[in-house]
Amino acid sequence: QCEGAASIYTMGTSMFGGGGFQDMQDDHCVCVKKEEAKEHYAKLFQKIYKNHSSKSEEEISDTIGNLMGKIPDNTNQQVPKLAKLFYKLVKKYDSSIRHEGTRIGMKPPSPKDEL
Repeated sequence: QCEGAASIYTMGTSMFGGGGFQDMQDDHCVCVKKEEAKEHYAKLFQKIYKNHSSKSEEEISDTIGNLMGKIPDNTNQQVPKLAKLFYKLVKKYDSSIRHEGTRIGMKPPSPKDEL
């Protein structure tokens, strides 16, 4: 599923002149097994909170525990919910987005449709 989604993004961006997307994806994206997705996102969320929020370690731990408690154990239902949480977190802490190339110094693009 991860590789399928990556192929769609690659195709879409290459059609519109975004050939650099593939290079960036190769450098920064990680595919994990479904069974490991929840743990992977918990670590990612912890890193974002630690580096981009004013929360204490205890608050971060509590927040992540609460968030992960809302994620179902069924792995087929986990990925969309984790992705949505990730989107909300990055939107809230947009300083967690590292720009490269021509995007350096620019604000994150605003999506037309919210999730």
